[in-house]
Amino acid sequence: MCKILVGEDNLITQQVIEALLADKCDKLSIAGSYAELKSHLREETYDVLLLDYHLDKDANEGVTEIRGINNTIPIYILSAEAEPAIRQKLKTTAVSGFLQKPLNMQLVEGILQSFSKAPASTPVVKDENYLANLKTLLGNNPERLQRVVKIFIDEAPSHFAAMQTLIDQKQWPQLKALVHRVRASYGYLGMQTLHERITQWELDIEQQRNTELYSSTLQEIKSATEKLMDEIQQMVAK
Repeated sequence: MCKILVGEDNLITQQVIEALLADKCDKLSIAGSYAELKSHLREETYDVLLLDYHLDKDANEGVTEIRGINNTIPIYILSAEAEPAIRQKLKTTAVSGFLQKPLNMQLVEGILQSFSKAPASTPVVKDENYLANLKTLLGNNPERLQRVVKIFIDEAPSHFAAMQTLIDQKQWPQLKALVHRVRASYGYLGMQTLHERITQWELDIEQQRNTELYSSTLQEIKSATEKLMDEIQQMVAK
């Protein structure tokens, strides 16, 4: 068994990670900011750090700060972006590897096996039905599933409002960061069509293509999300 530290500010991803890893380690700590991460590293010795690329500051700066506290802990970068794109953006070489979100548990366990003697679990089977894969990831725990869905539903209105404000202000880097932050949630909840649409929109924002269409794209995503919310709530209630 091992001690795992996670840097992740997406509440849904936090819940999924906790469900995936809590029984595979002696200690699991989840930090929502670099300040919390550094506090954990000063107080405890961990075997591995799983670090969201889009935590609350530039990853290059953040990793440098972490290395100033602990120069040996293996760091694996978490991101919904493809690995080549992240490698290009991440100038530091002080990381051990990359994991794409939504997380592939087989890959995560492959990393943990080097720190732990715990047996690997049964691979997760993908299912096109909403929530099917998430239920498996969460250990078929209905209370945790309800909590994850509630987080998504509670956060969605403020996310959409913030996106519209950023569009109105033409704050494209900030808009991309927010869109990227919420994209993984759609993947975990099984909203595959919307997840793919948001992925394409994020690429458009990164390259500042068709900026005049961003408001209509947001409304399209918002409308589709709201329609699916009722369906997902009914599935959770069953």
